[in-house]
Amino acid sequence: MLARETLTESVSPDEVSIFDSQIHEHQKFSTYGLMTLNESGCQIGVTLLQRYHMLDAELSARGVPRPVVEMTDNHDSRYDEHVLAFCAAKGILQWSEKANTSGKFQALDQVNRKLHTEIAKGVREFKRERRLQLQMHRGAGEPNIDISDIKVNTTDFIRIFCTVWFSWSTPMDRITAWRRVGICRNLLGPSEIDRSHFLVLDSEVKKSSAPPSVASFRASPQGVHKGSSEYYKRKISALRNLATSWEDYESSPAERGLLTPEILAPLPPKTSKGDSVIHNRQASDRGDVYFAFQANINHEGSDCEI
Repeated sequence: MLARETLTESVSPDEVSIFDSQIHEHQKFSTYGLMTLNESGCQIGVTLLQRYHMLDAELSARGVPRPVVEMTDNHDSRYDEHVLAFCAAKGILQWSEKANTSGKFQALDQVNRKLHTEIAKGVREFKRERRLQLQMHRGAGEPNIDISDIKVNTTDFIRIFCTVWFSWSTPMDRITAWRRVGICRNLLGPSEIDRSHFLVLDSEVKKSSAPPSVASFRASPQGVHKGSSEYYKRKISALRNLATSWEDYESSPAERGLLTPEILAPLPPKTSKGDSVIHNRQASDRGDVYFAFQANINHEGSDCEI
């Protein structure tokens, strides 16, 4: 996506010819590509709709049965009325979650991070080569060119992007990313999640006493007029004491009434009507990575496995 109103030849280098709308099933990639334009350079409903038109064409070219499920975030553009109408008509189900719901979408973040890493490598290499080219034309005694002074314009970036696009991610990268969030192909594997950085409370910690109740903070200070400056000073002091006491008291959030975990029901047995298979990796014009799944929904039982 470019922050431009028109696309000129200067920002369409020869390298973009690799996006020739072909399917390479055995190599597990396609050469469908789309460059969208708007004034801000940010995704909006119109540009997202263009992307879904391309996705519809690619799915049809591959013969992928509908509906398909596409993981996405909660950006406003996903809820554009024209986008929703098109997705409903074409059997494209946008799947998103509220913030802090679960960690399974972090698989997409892992793959996205790899793209940004490879793009950054490409930019650094481009700057090194450009500096060498410019340095060759410098006269004797002229100062060396600092690499931070080398600028990358839109055309340069598109060339770099085209260079890394078909090599930055492999099918095994994507399988590994899903395994790290506990999804192993068509199985759930929570034991595969690395919990070494999780905060685990010591179950053997002895609590010297129960923490003070919030009710003690809510009580009005005695001997002062409500609403006076002294009244609020005492309230603030009581709040600070309450916060300090909670810091010294080790317990789980559920014990404090701050978080009540929900126990999910086990997955239903796999049936032929609920089978789902990973079909393809798609990428938006911003570089966000999405995974399209075949989802033969059992409308009676609403089964849909990953």
